[in-house]
Amino acid sequence: MKKILFALLLVLPFLTFAQDTLVKWTFPAGTSDSIADGGITVNQTMTLCTKGGTGVFTYPAGSLTPSLCASADKWNAGNGTKYWQIKVVSLGYNNLKLSSKQKSSGTGPKDFKAQYMVGYAGTWTDISGGTVLVGNNWTGVLTNVPLPSECNNKDTVYVRWIMTSDISVGGAAVASGGTSRIDEIVVKGTLIDLIPPTVSNAFATSLSNVKVKFNEAVADTTAENVSYYTGLGVISSAVLNATLDTVNLTLTTPLTSGVPATLYIAHVKDTSGNVMAAPQNFQVTYTVTPTDILPPTVLTAYATSLTNVKVKFSETVADTTAENVSYYTGLGVISSAVLNTLLDTVSLTLATPLTSGVAATLTIAHVKDTSGNVMAAPQNFQVTYTTPFVDIIPPTVFTAYAKSLSNIKVVFSEAVADTTAENVSYYTGLGVISSADLNITLDTVSLTLSTPLVFGVADTLYISNIKDTSGNVMNTTPQFRIQYGNLNNQNVVISEIMYNPPESGTDSLEFIELYNNSNTEVALKNFYFSAGVTYTFHNDTIFPHSFYTVAVDSIKFKNFYSQTAHKWTSGGLSNSGEPIVLKDNYGILVDTVDYKTSSPWSTAANGNGSSLMLCDYTLDNNLAASWEASNATNASTYAIVNTKQVYATPDSGCIVFTDLIPPTVLNA
Repeated sequence: MKKILFALLLVLPFLTFAQDTLVKWTFPAGTSDSIADGGITVNQTMTLCTKGGTGVFTYPAGSLTPSLCASADKWNAGNGTKYWQIKVVSLGYNNLKLSSKQKSSGTGPKDFKAQYMVGYAGTWTDISGGTVLVGNNWTGVLTNVPLPSECNNKDTVYVRWIMTSDISVGGAAVASGGTSRIDEIVVKGTLIDLIPPTVSNAFATSLSNVKVKFNEAVADTTAENVSYYTGLGVISSAVLNATLDTVNLTLTTPLTSGVPATLYIAHVKDTSGNVMAAPQNFQVTYTVTPTDILPPTVLTAYATSLTNVKVKFSETVADTTAENVSYYTGLGVISSAVLNTLLDTVSLTLATPLTSGVAATLTIAHVKDTSGNVMAAPQNFQVTYTTPFVDIIPPTVFTAYAKSLSNIKVVFSEAVADTTAENVSYYTGLGVISSADLNITLDTVSLTLSTPLVFGVADTLYISNIKDTSGNVMNTTPQFRIQYGNLNNQNVVISEIMYNPPESGTDSLEFIELYNNSNTEVALKNFYFSAGVTYTFHNDTIFPHSFYTVAVDSIKFKNFYSQTAHKWTSGGLSNSGEPIVLKDNYGILVDTVDYKTSSPWSTAANGNGSSLMLCDYTLDNNLAASWEASNATNASTYAIVNTKQVYATPDSGCIVFTDLIPPTVLNA
């Protein structure tokens, strides 16, 4: 019993404290943005930001190769006011842990501390153990720092790393050009268990033993209570195993061989304290195996090569007879007979090979089973092996395409040899290639470029000398046009947002307007919104200096605004503000707007009839100051909804009124 208790103490921490990653920012190579790089679904669109007036983000090399990190400057005079910030949803989780890494330049800030705030109107509070002393070598580290229980199971938790002095890493005052970098931000939590345990199975292993298997770890105080197991007569003991999911019942009153009995299980709790929702019952039966008096037989015999034959028996056989080569005749000289670990199959190695495609007769006799019963009579089997077709066809390349500016995928028609497929000299035309890595199915090579592609510019890749796994070499040198990204795509901007029309109940007049701020048309096929709403663009084009509108309900949009819009797939715009993120067919960020519902953003757009309009398309549309609320002077006037006049300009720009009335003299 002491050994079992010791095993329970070892297992319980792993069962209780296994943690999930709620959100993380690790900035993998090729992902230069502040959007979360992993976590549970609700947190995958969260963004890292700074507050207090720091500079814009850049994404230099991070703490781990080849990943990146987030960096910003203008931290001067930031003591107590400038900070990095993230948001996380912890609903359904507790025991939160925070990790991060920080680094600063010589003139960047040295002293930070981590704080948390629950909800939008909470109070920033220091995190115990959250003081960070930053150097210029990623030594400013927080590792699994516990967040207070106040942060458990919340729909909004903010965490920030705020400056606590104006002293730089070099010892002087923090300079405007000094940078702070952050990487490897991870918030973990433990899933709160609210689900009661159930019994997966119950079965007899002998007339006096029954195993009860639960679907999760259960508490020994209830699982080992024999009164919770009824229907089988007197039970002398119930013992929980080391993994806490199986109970072994020892019966004082044995089962009757071959006769089913019903076992009832109730009241058992899991290790989180959840009790079984209802009793469960199982039929358990055990039949005593009679003494074996039947001789073994051969089920089948077949060749696996010209020099190997397998013989499969109906039951376990004795190695002293099964490995006697003289008991296998008809195939010439047999050099060895080897019995497998299950004792039911013998592998014969032939000194005289079979002839390809020609049948031979194998005779088996005298083999005994493990109870000593000998084969009743010899058995004969026809065995044949035909040498397989030899591959003489050279490989070809199906396709080659860019996954990022520094990564190219090459897909072959068949499995290829790594000695040639991973030779970078066989891939030319793209400058220096640092590595060529073959996947586990041996048909796709990932090329890593030391000289990245130029965004939006096509290059030509030439492939030669690759061999397949049979040694056949390519007999042509195929070439592929390689391009990543399109410069024209960056000219599309989010120009108008109606996120909270003054309707009752479900909003049906929401829309997002895009504008092509260039002299070149942009193909929108496979553009998509990765945050805000769900929509992938079809084979459409947005013409120069023209608009394209998507709406929650295209029919009601047409009836109300007298304009045409495309219906987005699902989702709705948040009435409390959220990021809208537009990406192109390469998955590259085209535009993003993180709109808010309070100052400095206009509140007229929050249920009061106005939309948010970007009237100057050259401005940074992620800044509140770049947006205007639509009104009677700069937009079209539509119907009144719930006493609110609706103003908007879907599929058109802001209205600019030009004064054409000459002045007059009022008095002299």
